[in-house]
Amino acid sequence: MAKETPSYVVILCGDCNFYFGKHKKSKFNCPRCGALQQNPQIFSRVDDSNKLHNLVSELNIPEELRNDFRDKNKNSLQKNNPDNLIDLIPFIINEVPNSKGELNLLDLNVFLKKNNIKLNARKIIETCEIEGLLLRLDGEKWKIISESL
Repeated sequence: MAKETPSYVVILCGDCNFYFGKHKKSKFNCPRCGALQQNPQIFSRVDDSNKLHNLVSELNIPEELRNDFRDKNKNSLQKNNPDNLIDLIPFIINEVPNSKGELNLLDLNVFLKKNNIKLNARKIIETCEIEGLLLRLDGEKWKIISESL
């Protein structure tokens, strides 16, 4: 099977010089000025919506500020993606549970997505259960046993 072209394109608006991303099957209207791009200047193609967002954000920053943006973005990603699960568990135990000390799989998935952490929520829960940090209440709900982290 032939490799498909990426799902998203980054386009430079010919009217206002604003970079924007669109799904390759959508109309190429500039979100800034509204101009329909008859002959779109495709700057790049990407498969991942996160990559699309980052690329468009970076391209719309003045060139003299881009290096600072890249450095700050890289530092942010390093903070949000600990090297291993053991470093991440205290962060989760302190941030995800509700006021009763309970957490559920849905809230954990939302937290991971919001913080751009690419780990499996069930694996995190299993590790916490094995380590004696969580006790399963029912279905996909757990109670924190140890808050000493």
